Amino acid sequence: MFLGRIYWRWVPRTIFSGCALASVFFFVGQMGRINAAPDSPQSNSSEQGSLLTEIAEDIKIVTIVEGLIGARGIAVQPNGQTIFVTNSISGEILAYDASESTRRWVAVSAPAQKDDVVAVACLDSSAIAVLAHIKNDWFIRTHRLEPPGTSSDGALPLQTVPLKSSGTGDAQSAESSIPSVSPQENASVVPSLSVSLARNWFVICGLPPPLPSLVRGAIGGVRLGKLDARSRSLREERPFLAIGSPREELVLFFPLPNRDSTLPEVCRLTFFTHNGAFRLLSLDTSLESVSAATFCRKTGVLWSIAGSVNSTTCPRGIWRIDAALRAGEQITQSTCVAKMDAAKGLACLSDGSLIAICNTPGDANTHKLVKLHVTASPQPAP
Repeated sequence: MFLGRIYWRWVPRTIFSGCALASVFFFVGQMGRINAAPDSPQSNSSEQGSLLTEIAEDIKIVTIVEGLIGARGIAVQPNGQTIFVTNSISGEILAYDASESTRRWVAVSAPAQKDDVVAVACLDSSAIAVLAHIKNDWFIRTHRLEPPGTSSDGALPLQTVPLKSSGTGDAQSAESSIPSVSPQENASVVPSLSVSLARNWFVICGLPPPLPSLVRGAIGGVRLGKLDARSRSLREERPFLAIGSPREELVLFFPLPNRDSTLPEVCRLTFFTHNGAFRLLSLDTSLESVSAATFCRKTGVLWSIAGSVNSTTCPRGIWRIDAALRAGEQITQSTCVAKMDAAKGLACLSDGSLIAICNTPGDANTHKLVKLHVTASPQPAP
């Protein structure tokens, strides 16, 4: 039975009549932002308005690449043809054929002045964006891709956009000048870079202070537009992860203190309009230590890497986040489909399968790429 796909939001409408001004607010029913949860008899109820369920999926996990060194970020071309993996040791972006993983090449060679590559995202099938830093200087650089199977010739980036707080006195950073914030350290947050499914805007989240934790920008072809860190809806909140939904909304993950102070923080899932101006929906998830998330283009399912090692209620691994109803209220129901103690990056292929980075058992310094085929799927919308 289809559940939990309607939420309500306030929508302001302004009516002018002579010198009089009236604001009219009305409720508009919207179809839900996450898939309805399949029936699951095993669940842990949470007072925070969410459910965590036991592993209840038929899943096949296949290792496609082994022996990766310094793997951190991952991205997939819109057509699902190529998988990109960052190498924090060499500074290169490696490419793998999604259908034939033995076919690999260097998509982007290391720059002359080596930087620390943190994240990668595809602007389209012909260009990618890289989030990197040299000490405290953060920036985004974009690169044109060679044809599949052809290694990079070491060409300079198409564009390099520095991320600098306002008031630095650097005239060259005028287009990318963003307001600073007071220091608020969170060493566990790894900055992320995400591109909307329509490929027309991007978002960076989790930058260290004094930079704001959320920065958005437009995409024009293969070039990045002016950055914007202003948001009336966020106020003083600092999200730690941001992605785009299939409906082109901005989806943010915020930390929430755990009721048990000895346990990791849980998170709240919040949907905004793509520019962050209006908050549409906010739900607690009860998921601990969320480090990555992605929407599947084919199915619209929201996946995440979350959980804590040795946790009995929220083990570390791959989680699917669904919508559900409880006592007439919409909540989230999260299901762990695969336990992975050291899972990192996460991306979805065009066929609906998942790609994740995880450590090689017994060797914390090397990683492998695994593909997850989940045969059970959420109930579709009516």
